[in-house]
Amino acid sequence: MSADFWAGYISGAVGIIIGNPLDVVKVRLQARDALAAQTPSAYFRQFENTAALVTGTAAPIVGYGALNALLFVSYNRTEAALNGMAGVQSSLWTTWAAGAVGGLATWVVSTPTELVKCRAQLSSPPRSSWAIAKQIYRTEGARGMYFGGVVTALRDSIGYGFYFWSYELSTRWMAAAPGDASSFHQEAAKVLLCGGLAGVVTWASVFPLDVIKTRVQTQRAFGGEAETARLLGEGRTPEAPSQARQGAVQMAKAAYREEGLRVFFRGLTVCSVRAFVVNAVQWAVYEWVMRELGQSKKRQQQQQQHQRDEHKMRPHDVLIVGGGPAGLSTATYLARQLRAAVLFDSGVYRNARAEHMHGVLGFDHAAPASLRSKARADLLARYETTTLVDGVVTRIDKTPQGLFRAVTGDGRAWHGRRVVLATGVTDIMAPIPGFDACWGRSVFHCLYCHGYESRGAATAGVLTGGLVAQAALGVHMAWMAKQLADRVTIYAHGDEAMARDLEAAIDKTPFVVDARRIARMEHGPGETEVTLYFEDGTSVTEGFLAHGPRTKVNGPFVEQLSLDLTDSGDIKTVNALGETTCPGVYAAGDNMQMMKAVPLAAAAGVMAVAGLSGPLSSESQVEVEVEQ
Repeated sequence: MSADFWAGYISGAVGIIIGNPLDVVKVRLQARDALAAQTPSAYFRQFENTAALVTGTAAPIVGYGALNALLFVSYNRTEAALNGMAGVQSSLWTTWAAGAVGGLATWVVSTPTELVKCRAQLSSPPRSSWAIAKQIYRTEGARGMYFGGVVTALRDSIGYGFYFWSYELSTRWMAAAPGDASSFHQEAAKVLLCGGLAGVVTWASVFPLDVIKTRVQTQRAFGGEAETARLLGEGRTPEAPSQARQGAVQMAKAAYREEGLRVFFRGLTVCSVRAFVVNAVQWAVYEWVMRELGQSKKRQQQQQQHQRDEHKMRPHDVLIVGGGPAGLSTATYLARQLRAAVLFDSGVYRNARAEHMHGVLGFDHAAPASLRSKARADLLARYETTTLVDGVVTRIDKTPQGLFRAVTGDGRAWHGRRVVLATGVTDIMAPIPGFDACWGRSVFHCLYCHGYESRGAATAGVLTGGLVAQAALGVHMAWMAKQLADRVTIYAHGDEAMARDLEAAIDKTPFVVDARRIARMEHGPGETEVTLYFEDGTSVTEGFLAHGPRTKVNGPFVEQLSLDLTDSGDIKTVNALGETTCPGVYAAGDNMQMMKAVPLAAAAGVMAVAGLSGPLSSESQVEVEVEQ
């Protein structure tokens, strides 16, 4: 089991033990108007004995331990995924969304737990959680254990969104407070305060929903075997066994009609006190267990902050510009050699439009963002020498000490001994109206990456131009398209010389050449189909269109570092390890090779690490001070 599972389980169980007496009072305040006139202090005097103060504890200790474990595991995984997809290291909106997903994931545990707990707390004389659970299952079956599940799921999803959001917000605020480094006692006080505030904010945001949930779940179990013990407050208004139970909407309307708006906030004071105490302790226990297991999120954040603060005092081994497959691969291999590296991620990716990527082992037909998210999460969770910076590098130059200095858009400067440019490229769209809207949807640059999903198409097209500047390349691409479609047409788009060369090249092939100029194109009508409209007023629909565009290297670094380019516009390398014409600068990925695909980009990152590791090792004992 993971560290956050056990931390969540233990902290959830401890929270229930501490907070159950006040929770009993809260539930009794919420459940019936017969008790509404009494003050909270009166409730403690009316308990039959001290055992009543722990009534209903068994189910929550077991259930909420599991619930809290599931909550924190779901939250941590979801937050990492969302941050990766959003291209950020941390964000309050991803924190809220991850909390909401985590809360929704707990529904399978929280609904039966809440149902048994609330009925046990209202039973008079007190009955055990086990007795209540058996009676519900005997009279209503497994489905009865999930009565009130919809309103419970809604409460948990919204509530836990605010729970993690408010905790993160308050910890950021506390961390931003001026002062010297915090002692252990100060840190403990901060966790207690932030956890308590998170509990209060959470319950304030969903308390009306909790009132409705409590009233729905503590209705008498009409039909079947009658309950052997009455619920507090129900003896005053006995109801016929044949009466159907009310749903959440009906219950809310009835409560508002009879008692007004204030009924939805009855017990909020008691609940807030309980929430502060319980969640302060719960967060403290969670952070303590995570720290003891060496997995404290706060510790990870502190390590990352320490690395960010250190960048002005010492140079890193490598500055990696680009957060795609090439950059992430470079960072991972450097981390495994304990190399200090900074990975700059601009959040711009060539395959951002593609819904799926293909030919990537373990990620075939997966969203491109899923690969980036997983790689980033692995770097943060497993390795300690990599700093992730979400931002755009605007300039790279060399310092008098022989280092490289990278400046980000916010003005921060980072120093390193080597640079790996994994910036990717931008495709240069064909100058045809509508082409851009079809790109990646029905116009494909690589028939290994795309096209398989369109297999069996009646027709397909190949558009010359861009990198398809020779007839032989057009025919080569046509043969690839022919594997997926019955008929293939090569479009010269008004280039008469290309059309003549193609006519000569397609002798004894099944292809045809169309030299007409395309006026515009539209995506559809099929999922990967594209309709070409010609200047002569006619049109044709192809199953898909293949085209190899020219590309431009991203960023201003070619000019800043005086890098040479190849004839195809890629960064020129002087060896197979990606070293460029500027010593100490390496290129990896789409910006340095004609074949541009995710697996090849990742492999180029590995080759760059192999190329720079030797020179770095020979310099590892050299101390260089960074000029501030």
